[in-house]
Amino acid sequence: RSDNRGSSQSKLMTFRTEFAALTNAVCDGSISDKVTALMALVRSIVFDKPDGGKRPVAIGEGLYRFIWKCVMKVVGQQLGRKLMPLQLAVGVPGGCEIGARMAQVAYDVDGEGILGGEKMCLVQIDLENAFNLQARRQIFDSLLEYSPGLVRIFRKMYGQKTRLYTSAGDWVGTSATGVRQGCPGAMALFACGHQGTLKELQEAAIRIKEEVGSTLPAGVSGFADDTTVFIGEKGVDKVISSGGEILARHRVRWRRTKCSILVHPGRSERVYGLDEEGGRTIPPKFKVVDSGIEVLGTGHQSERKGLDGKCWKQHSPPWPCLYRP
Repeated sequence: RSDNRGSSQSKLMTFRTEFAALTNAVCDGSISDKVTALMALVRSIVFDKPDGGKRPVAIGEGLYRFIWKCVMKVVGQQLGRKLMPLQLAVGVPGGCEIGARMAQVAYDVDGEGILGGEKMCLVQIDLENAFNLQARRQIFDSLLEYSPGLVRIFRKMYGQKTRLYTSAGDWVGTSATGVRQGCPGAMALFACGHQGTLKELQEAAIRIKEEVGSTLPAGVSGFADDTTVFIGEKGVDKVISSGGEILARHRVRWRRTKCSILVHPGRSERVYGLDEEGGRTIPPKFKVVDSGIEVLGTGHQSERKGLDGKCWKQHSPPWPCLYRP
């Protein structure tokens, strides 16, 4: 029994050593392209979406996923800190909840009576098939800036077309753009590549706020491919037009049927534009929702209490765009 135990420990140590060597070879780019091609083979699954569409997901094999999990364990939080506060999907515990509360806090900024009667709006942008369509060159360039340590593993795992197979082993196509949603590193890679888009949207929102003479805050918050633009009623139409141009430059497009403008109850017409003669109102490109919002079960006056208050306190310093002097 003693000999068997020693043999098992020896095999475990050998496995750890060899796995560490393999992982390091992948990360530093020294692994051969033939081995990489085998490791990157993925199983393709297509899920039905509630709206009747299809969502293709590429799931890597166990070894591929294990290596990416080890890598993200090391670099995830560091990368997340560099992407904050515009992106909350990487390395931010409770990032989704924080983003939702930030949307509520921005929406509840009240300018009526003290800022000319204007109220805040939230422009919700939904991207079409964002993870699969993102340009890999865009991801690569962003990694050079935000996470150089991921550049070589990204080149190895995403630098060539990957064959897609069904569970039965049938070849159904190739993956040549975007990231594989079944890859443990996909969220970080996508978020990194999307950072430039969020920065341009942020700059556009602040510029438009000044152009239209709005005294309300303006800014952007993102969680993965879900983006929220905060801006006053006066700037909604312009920020949507500018946003479309920005997305086109970054080779992504919005799904207009799922985009929306959240306004305060009874104020839908405040975000309508005017024709060239200034007489006829023109509805905005997105549907307008005027039923109000309430997230995380928290009411209008309690956004700074308990856990939500702690999150606000931690994340408010990087958000000067949401403050009034």
